[in-house]
Amino acid sequence: MLVGGFGIANIMFVSVKERTSIIGIQKALGAKNYFVLLQFLFEAIFLSLIGGIVGLIIVFILVMIISNTTSFNLILTTGNVFLGVVHRFDRPVSGALIFAKTDSHANDIIDIVTNEREIFLRQTEDDTQPKIGRFKIYTKGLQKGYNALKPSANINNKVVIIDEAGYLELEDQGWANCIKDLLTSSKNHILLVVRDIFVEKIIQKWNLKDVSVFNIFDQDYLRVSNLIIEEIK
Repeated sequence: MLVGGFGIANIMFVSVKERTSIIGIQKALGAKNYFVLLQFLFEAIFLSLIGGIVGLIIVFILVMIISNTTSFNLILTTGNVFLGVVHRFDRPVSGALIFAKTDSHANDIIDIVTNEREIFLRQTEDDTQPKIGRFKIYTKGLQKGYNALKPSANINNKVVIIDEAGYLELEDQGWANCIKDLLTSSKNHILLVVRDIFVEKIIQKWNLKDVSVFNIFDQDYLRVSNLIIEEIK
C-alpha cells in the first residue's frame, strides 16, 4: 500500500505539473480552488480503484495458474478475508490460527500474528497415533494452536479468529478448552468458522448468547465483513 501510495502521488504530481496552463485558464475563468482540487482527487481515486481491481484480477489468475501447474496450492480462506478486513480497520487481531491446506492429505497450523507454521494433520494408516478421521494429529501443531488461543496471549486483542471449530470441539477435544477459556475469562470478540452442519450444536454446547451467524455462501462477503466490523467497534 505504501509503494502504491507513492506511485499514485508521483503520477498526480506529474499530472498537475503538465496541466499548469490548464489550471491557470480555469482559475482565470473563475474556477474555485476546491474545484481544481477535486479534479485531481477524483483522478487519484479512480487510479486507485482501477489499480486495485487489476491487481486482484492478476492475483486470481496467478493463483489459478500456480495451483493447477504445481503441487503448491494457494488457498484464500474466509478467515483470511475477515482477518484482512479487520486489520484494515485497525482492530487488533492476534492469538488466532487458521488451517492452511498444503495438499489433499495435509493441514498445517499458522499463527496469524507471527505467521509461524507448524504441521498439524497428516494422512496416515498408523492407528497407534491420535487421529481425527484418517488424519494423524501432530502434538506440536496442537500446542501451537493452544499457545495462540490462550486468553493470556489475547489480552490486548479485540478479535480472536478460530478457523475452524467442529467435530473435535463438540467432543471436548481440539480447541474446545480454548474456546471455553476465551468465553469465560476474556472480553475478546470470537469469530468462529464452522461448517453449517455444526452451527447449532456449537451454539448449544457453549450456550452462546447474542450470536451473529453468517452463511458466506448465501451472503456477500463484503457485507458480512462490514457487519462484523460494526459489531466489534
